[in-house]
Amino acid sequence: MSLKFNIDKFDGTGDFGIWRRKVKALLSQQKILKAIEGPNKLPDALTDEQKDDMLEMALWTIILNLYDNVLRKVNDESTAFDVWKKLESLYLTKSLTNKIYLKECLFSFKMDPSKCLGQNLDEFKRMTIELANVGEKRKLSDENEVIILLNSLPDSFKDVKAAIKYGRSSFSLEECISALKSKNLELKIEKKDLGKQHRLSFSIAQHTTKEVLEYIHSDLWGPAKVERSQNQLEINESLVDYELVRDRVRRIVKPNSMSMQMLSILHCALAKNWKILNQGLIKKLLAL
Repeated sequence: MSLKFNIDKFDGTGDFGIWRRKVKALLSQQKILKAIEGPNKLPDALTDEQKDDMLEMALWTIILNLYDNVLRKVNDESTAFDVWKKLESLYLTKSLTNKIYLKECLFSFKMDPSKCLGQNLDEFKRMTIELANVGEKRKLSDENEVIILLNSLPDSFKDVKAAIKYGRSSFSLEECISALKSKNLELKIEKKDLGKQHRLSFSIAQHTTKEVLEYIHSDLWGPAKVERSQNQLEINESLVDYELVRDRVRRIVKPNSMSMQMLSILHCALAKNWKILNQGLIKKLLAL
């Protein structure tokens, strides 16, 4: 059973080192990796026809994984070997100038606060791989990579930085990254808890009522938010919901004959004239 692998096409601006590694894996899976090493590297046991098939398959595999703008630059090359070498000469510059540039980028690396920790670590790893791809014979040691990584940290990671610098005699890159991820999780939790602590609480309500009917209205609807004049108070009293006041009084009075008689009088008063309430009727009901 054959497996199919999809590789992002190289557009000339991405990570050529990673793309090259993926294409090599694909050619190896198809058992045609020797084709990019040159026709002379193919096994002698193969017939000329088999060799031609391998070379042709390798060529089209590489071409199908290039964008048009990159393909135009290698259009004059006719073999997989020539296309591969042309791509390396264009995008895998091993000059001293390029090495110095990559080292400057790596040694001056600072984490971008607009990106998450994972994205910054991926950018750091990309630069170390690019430096290795340009022919740097000696890979940076874990200790040097840890130092560069610690120097790139923002102030929020200063306690982790101090613990690694002064609390250990040696520290691997994997241990450093693990510590940073733990600290990053701790910062996320603290940020979440801080957001909960800053939630606004409700203000304490204060009644400024004076008349009995106004107090009932305030108890039902909450305290008034603005000062009202006497004329406004009289108008608002006449607009109080009859059913709300009636239900409020029913909850207050006791179920005896006197109370029911007073409640009946109140219903008539509410239906005919609201000003009767100002004559102390509610106070009598509350006293029952």
